[in-house]
Amino acid sequence: HTAMPKAIEASILESYKEIKKTYGAKLVAVRSSATAEDLPDASFAGQQETYLNIQGEKELIKAVQMAWASLFTPRAIFYRVEKKFDHFKVGICIVVQKMVESEVSGVMFTINPVNNDKSTMIIEAVLGLGEMIVQGKVTPDHFELDKKTLSMTNKIIATQTLAMVKKGKTNEEIRVPASKGAKQKISDHLVIKLGELGKKLEHHYFFPQDSEWAYDGKSLYIVQTRPITTIS
Repeated sequence: HTAMPKAIEASILESYKEIKKTYGAKLVAVRSSATAEDLPDASFAGQQETYLNIQGEKELIKAVQMAWASLFTPRAIFYRVEKKFDHFKVGICIVVQKMVESEVSGVMFTINPVNNDKSTMIIEAVLGLGEMIVQGKVTPDHFELDKKTLSMTNKIIATQTLAMVKKGKTNEEIRVPASKGAKQKISDHLVIKLGELGKKLEHHYFFPQDSEWAYDGKSLYIVQTRPITTIS
């Protein structure tokens, strides 16, 4: 309930004007990235809050404060106690991104997370927002690439019956027509382009990455990436 310090508020709003001007962002996503997030032996994914479809200065400042405050939810406190982290040495960065109205979205793993095969990349895709994959509500299209050559080694196309789309400032589940839901959700060309981005991310971080991506019909966006913490 504490008021945002005026200097920080002014700095945030100055950058907010820039993101609106540069990217034409009417709506933004407010996402958290804790400094201890996703260490080799601990994953903080999902611990802190994300706020979507944020519009206006007042709403943005409130969302940033709520994201900060999510460091101290019962779940987050419990996890730090379990992992023996000092509560006051875990900082948090709030990332404000253009809200991507994704036509298709999904996840990408720069190794096979099931068998730890480092020569294979996995890309999965659904129509609409990627929340449907995260929630496990739909089965995504599944693509496997040879990491060295980026040639496709396996492809499984799933039939999608539900999609999450943006309606105004909220996200809604809609039915997907059978004719559309049974088709491949993303072209082979874009799968390979994602593979190229995945290789760059792994090279940049020197560690296999678990990434989230979105495609709005014109551009591919990497909206999040983190190390794969399940590698034995």
